[in-house]
Amino acid sequence: MALINFKWNTYGKYYYSIIWISFMVLLGCFTTAATISQQYIDEDTRKQLFIASIILGFIHLSFEIRQIIYDPIKWIKDYWNYFGYKIFIIL
Repeated sequence: MALINFKWNTYGKYYYSIIWISFMVLLGCFTTAATISQQYIDEDTRKQLFIASIILGFIHLSFEIRQIIYDPIKWIKDYWNYFGYKIFIIL
């Protein structure tokens, strides 16, 4: 247990915090670019936000691909992966 706590405190919490914060920034960039009307935001800023969303989306996709490569059975059995997939199919 001491080893797990040590690894979490020195590495894990920062790693997952960075992933979570980058996903929140991705959500903020895309939501801002997609929902704010053109009278409040100019076209250049909108394009920059979409480009930032694409870059951050590929970074987030790389984390998902690494999870699939590391343990594909665990990734397939994870409920949350199917939850997002079903929402994508519904929309």
